[in-house]
Order: sequence, then C-alpha cells, then structure tokens
Amino acid sequence: MSQTETVRLKSVVDHTRVCVTELIPNCELGEDEDEFDIEDDEEFEGIAKVYDKTISELGNALVGSPIGIISD
Repeated sequence: MSQTETVRLKSVVDHTRVCVTELIPNCELGEDEDEFDIEDDEEFEGIAKVYDKTISELGNALVGSPIGIISD
C-alpha cells in the first residue's frame, strides 16, 4: 500500500471511530433502558481495541524518513 493510500485509510478509520463512539451511547442496552449488560460493555471494549490496533499499525506504517527540508 502506498503512503497516500495509508494516509487516506488512516483518515477513514479515524472518522469512523468518531462516528462509532457517537453511536454507542445510543445503542439499545436491553429491554430495560436503565439496564446495561456486561456483554455489551465487553463488546464495546473489543471494538475500541480493534480501532486502537488499526490506528496504531497505520501510524507505524507512516513513520519513516522525513520528507522535505530539515534544518538543525
């Protein structure tokens, strides 16, 4: 994957992460809206871990030799 594609993909992942975090509080938590199921919490944590790892991997792919003029 080229640097350009990596930057674009990282941007898409960042954007969808924001969308997901805005949607999670609006998810149905069960029959009783005050009830929060532990399984839901674990599922949300799993989603967060996937985004964290993906963003981390994409960030690592972008680290490389600097481009442009470097002055000391």
